[in-house]
Amino acid sequence: MSPRAHRLSGGEKLLTLLFFLYWVVYENIIFFYPVAFGGSALLVLTNGIKLLLPLALLLVTGLPPARVFGRGPVRSYLLVFGAFLLWAFVPTVISGDVVEWVKLWPRVSFFLATLSLLARRPAAFTLLAKCLVLYVLSALIQYGLVYATEAYVSLQTFEELRFMAGPYGLLGNVNATMSAPGVPVPIVRLTGFWNEPSNAAGSAMAAYFLGRYLASIGERRFWLRASYGCLVAGLLTLSLAGYFALGAAILFGMLFGARRFSIGRVTRMLILLPFPVAILLGVAYGRTYVAEVMPDNPWLRAITGVRSTEAVALDPTAGRLTLAQESIETTRESVIGLGLQVVGSEGIQGSGTAPLLWMLLTGFPGLFLLLWRDTVLLRSAAKMMRLEPGSVLIAQALIAVMAQHLSYGSWMNPNYFIFAAMVLVSTRRYADDHRRPQAQVG
Repeated sequence: MSPRAHRLSGGEKLLTLLFFLYWVVYENIIFFYPVAFGGSALLVLTNGIKLLLPLALLLVTGLPPARVFGRGPVRSYLLVFGAFLLWAFVPTVISGDVVEWVKLWPRVSFFLATLSLLARRPAAFTLLAKCLVLYVLSALIQYGLVYATEAYVSLQTFEELRFMAGPYGLLGNVNATMSAPGVPVPIVRLTGFWNEPSNAAGSAMAAYFLGRYLASIGERRFWLRASYGCLVAGLLTLSLAGYFALGAAILFGMLFGARRFSIGRVTRMLILLPFPVAILLGVAYGRTYVAEVMPDNPWLRAITGVRSTEAVALDPTAGRLTLAQESIETTRESVIGLGLQVVGSEGIQGSGTAPLLWMLLTGFPGLFLLLWRDTVLLRSAAKMMRLEPGSVLIAQALIAVMAQHLSYGSWMNPNYFIFAAMVLVSTRRYADDHRRPQAQVG
């Protein structure tokens, strides 16, 4: 059944836009620092949306229907996810902050509501995809206006937190702007209203696949053109995490996107395979190579994130390796983890990558359960693509987000949950569609 098979009513469109609003709250810098941008009123609004909106959405949608919830990948995913949440409570009670554990449950409610919405109204994903694509395109427009108006010269400072370009900061976050010898203008990394370029890159690369998906199901040709705009936006973030996300998504689609391997498909794969592999190698070794071989090229320095050749010589990962090693050593000393608590400038020090973050907080048992949960998801994505080749682009959007979270993310926010829900629901729906003709023949 195509996601366009049933049109949404006005009320259903409004409901879907509320799901998108929840996504925005987790992706927009204004809601990261509500006090700085809007005072206590915005802080109350932000917390209200984060805590109460998912519960309201779940009340409206109800739990996922039994045909989706009862068996298959959805049930397996939820069982392992539930085990992870229960285990996370153990180290949190011992040495963490129970409030941080409680804060996970609105996001769990959002995920359940998303499962229910997409199971009952597949067309809602089409509207969500359009919203995500347009949001990325708006960041690309902001980026163009930053240069067209030279907004990078006079920046808006919101307390000591971030620099925003344009009047009232409307042209977005330009805190990651760099300068380089021989380049007449600052090198602005596209960030839009995201907190940092890495997050912008993950969303932009996912939106690239979403735009192509919309065109593939018969939506207007505009969405295909829009997908290329999203790809350009992702590249302009100058984020290695974004390039890794693109390479990982392409590679996943190539490896698991075919029901069978014909000679022609294998030939095309061999021709195209060097592209994602080159991206992945560039992510792994690009910073070191540029620092040692081409240190005077400002554009390659910007793309690979080389700020100082001395710093790269000490740590090519720009500090990520040190944080990763510290997280591993801490977990070795406390195998059950430190418990859920604030990580970062206002809490404990730890890696920002999804697996290492949860390893630090929930220990090796929590890491095992988390990886098991997402193994179920990836296997579901591979099965979905075999059942319905047109769904490859949905799976690639998911992979782009998950891969970017390997650099900075949590695998526990709306950007991840929306795609996870769509993959799980679609796998079940396509499996049912394939069984139904056989049952009729029998």
